[in-house]
Amino acid sequence: MKSIFPIITLSVISLAITFSACNRKNSLTDSNTDRVVAKKDLRNRSEAPQIDKIEKTNESINPGDDIQTTPLRSPFQEEPDTVFLIRRTACYGSCPQYTALILSDGNVIYQGKRNVDKIGQYQSKISKRKVFELDGIIQKANFYAFEDEYPTSGEKIVDASNTIVFSEYQNKRKHILINHDAPEKLMDLINRMDQFFEELEWQSAEVLD
Repeated sequence: MKSIFPIITLSVISLAITFSACNRKNSLTDSNTDRVVAKKDLRNRSEAPQIDKIEKTNESINPGDDIQTTPLRSPFQEEPDTVFLIRRTACYGSCPQYTALILSDGNVIYQGKRNVDKIGQYQSKISKRKVFELDGIIQKANFYAFEDEYPTSGEKIVDASNTIVFSEYQNKRKHILINHDAPEKLMDLINRMDQFFEELEWQSAEVLD
């Protein structure tokens, strides 16, 4: 069966980034669009054999690993939540530019644009137990208590890359736009998630289409 993998629509970001309140709103809207498109595509297609192949490269799922054994997320919801999304924008230099997101059904999606090892669209799969573990890491970092934008003073570096992170959990949703001077605890969480993405086994969506 031919696999159909989600194609994440990313808006083209100008290298000459301006950091007005309007641009911040546009950046967050772009990230929300990435998330919605990925979730819509996953919801509208049936699971394909290639997904099974990817899942076998990750940790095995024991009977107790099913998300139904935890109160964190409903396994019967119509579409998956975004557990965590990272989006790094362009800068005037050679900053990595990519979007990566984890969905609560175990699908992990990556779009590399510039200055990264993987250019294009990729997908991986993790167990629901791993989703539960990542939920715990995010909750422990108190992600939803952080400010919506850093630095809070509004004094931004014009030629720096922005990092946009997003998560939703039950009735909570949180966007954070980081230019610089974010709290160490938040950066530790982002770095941990970046490491998680780097350690996954990825399958190119272009090759499988």
